[in-house]
Amino acid sequence: MKRRTFLGGLAATAAGLTITDLRFAAERAPIEESHFPNRLYQFIWRNWELVNLDRMALVARTTPAKLGEIGRSLGLPEKPRLSPDQLQRIYITAIRQNWHLLPNADT
Repeated sequence: MKRRTFLGGLAATAAGLTITDLRFAAERAPIEESHFPNRLYQFIWRNWELVNLDRMALVARTTPAKLGEIGRSLGLPEKPRLSPDQLQRIYITAIRQNWHLLPNADT
């Protein structure tokens, strides 16, 4: 048994879940928020103040200028530039904000 499997099982048991419950949760599709035209807009909205534009563009496979244009169309404020220290301190928040946007299978 792998350590992650064991620890995941412990966490699930503590929360009153079974391994089957965890597998079912992992198979669900990403949560859609219908008020965004697509997941790219949702991604920009959720990450505007958490991630630098160049990194967001790398993830979205586009240019920072295009993402900035979409951000302005969403009415977002001027994009802040985060320092390496700030990025290091908020990385868990960025993961939490995006976890449910990611597909669970490689496509």
